Amino acid sequence: MEFTRKVASKVLILLFLIFGIAFAFGVNFPSPTPYKYINDYVGVIDQEYLQKIVSVGKELEAKTSAQVVAVVVNSLEGLSVEEYAVELFRKWGIGQKDKDNGVLLLVAIADREMRIEVGYGLEGAIPDGKAGRIRDEYIIPYFKEKDYSKGIYYGYLALANEVAKEYNVELTFDMESELPKSSSDSINFEEIVFIVILLIVLVSIFSRKGIRYIGPQGPMGPGNFGEFGGFRGSGRISGGGFGGFGGGRSGGGGASGKW
Repeated sequence: MEFTRKVASKVLILLFLIFGIAFAFGVNFPSPTPYKYINDYVGVIDQEYLQKIVSVGKELEAKTSAQVVAVVVNSLEGLSVEEYAVELFRKWGIGQKDKDNGVLLLVAIADREMRIEVGYGLEGAIPDGKAGRIRDEYIIPYFKEKDYSKGIYYGYLALANEVAKEYNVELTFDMESELPKSSSDSINFEEIVFIVILLIVLVSIFSRKGIRYIGPQGPMGPGNFGEFGGFRGSGRISGGGFGGFGGGRSGGGGASGKW
């Protein structure tokens, strides 16, 4: 199911890019603030959380070269949250150019929408399902209470924690003890039922006479959506990079949400 959702999300994002990119060029995207890792253009984050995010982001980049960046804007200016996130990621060049190891946490206060946009090089560490769990566990519940400071703070820590694990590094700040307890690691009853049903269906399909092989390739090959107007099917978008950012690219994966 996660693979299917991931492919579907990439297709949707590609379509958003195809039909929305012309309008995106007319949007005035903000430039990074001196804080780099947390860019609050609305003023919803308390100073204590802001300083902690900067500290974590700075140490994480020093030890891994990866960049986790939070951006809080008032409005998406008519774009979808996916379009805005991908274009902002591209313009800033979050992550390193040769590693594409950036993550963007975008929050639009007036539109009540957010997105976690993951660089191509970190899609294994933060697949769509995990990004969705971080959204549901650490971000949206606090946003619903209008506690944007905690939602952004906990969301940032959860993302940074996954990146640190991917690079097998320990940070000075103990993020796991700071984060609220999460129940997302346990498998619930519905997931068990789904797995059992899926296994039954697969056994039934492959045991039928005459069915020997179900190939993964579509008309354009596995995982290949072709190219359109310079955009590669993987969803990766090239970026030049502002000062302090390395020109990383978005992989098109992640998770969006409303509150």
